[in-house]
Order: sequence, then C-alpha cells, then structure tokens
Amino acid sequence: MEEISALEALYTAGASKTLAPARAQLAGRWQAGERDRETALRLAFLDWYSCSEPQFLTGLPDVSSSQAVEEGFFLPTCEHLLAAHPGDVEVLFALGWMLTSHPWCAGGASTSDVEARGRVVWTAYLTSPIELGDAVFTDRGTYGIYFAHIQATQRR
Repeated sequence: MEEISALEALYTAGASKTLAPARAQLAGRWQAGERDRETALRLAFLDWYSCSEPQFLTGLPDVSSSQAVEEGFFLPTCEHLLAAHPGDVEVLFALGWMLTSHPWCAGGASTSDVEARGRVVWTAYLTSPIELGDAVFTDRGTYGIYFAHIQATQRR
C-alpha cells in the first residue's frame, strides 16, 4: 500500500494523471484475491472517481462507462464491503456518499437501483451510534483526502 499511497501523493501534490497507476495496483491486488478492507475501499473510490472527475485531471479512464463496465470494480468491491463490514461506519459513510452523490458512476447498474441502495446505506450511516473520528481519513491517500473533506461538510 505504501507504493500506492506514494502514487496518490503525487496526484494530491498537483501532478495530474498519476492515479491510473495507483488504480492498476489496487486492481491487481483485488484480482489476486486480496480482499482487505483498505484495498476494496480505495479501489471502489478510484473507480467511482474515474467517473465523477474528468480524466484530464486524474488520468483515470472512466471505467463506469457502458463500454468499460467489465473493467470496473466498483460494484464488486461495494458488495464485498457491505457484506464483510455491514455495520462499519466508514464503509457506510464512503459507499453511501458515492452511491447517492453520483449513482451513475456505479458502473453497469440502473441509476434508480443504485440511488435506492445508496439511500439505505446512507441512512444506515446517519443512524449509526458510532461516530467517525476526525483522524479516520489521515494518511489514506486520495481516498482519505477526498473523504476528510466530505466528512467536514457532512457532520451529522
């Protein structure tokens, strides 16, 4: 993960188009059977981000587009995370945000189905008695920087 974080650090420092190699490494981990929480969260995020932000900024191909759906990992990582970590407040927060803010970026699923699933996940986050700590996204690459900002604007 350190090498992936280093690639993402280049992006956040202003070097555009450095997220594609980070995504490729995360995808390689996933395809090799590494189903750890961090790999799944960051891969889901980068696939979603590939649609929600322009390629000229990120260097990520839009893997949610209909011609590239088979290349995307958002839905499998999302399903894995929700099954393996059903009450994890960070998982609920991150996936709930992605599913509701840009549901068309889920890749291959109907937008209305994604929005409905997103509302369920976001409601589970909002009703969770567990709070996300202020430092939960520290040192978590582009995923962490993005969601630290969202967390600051979405305090419950």
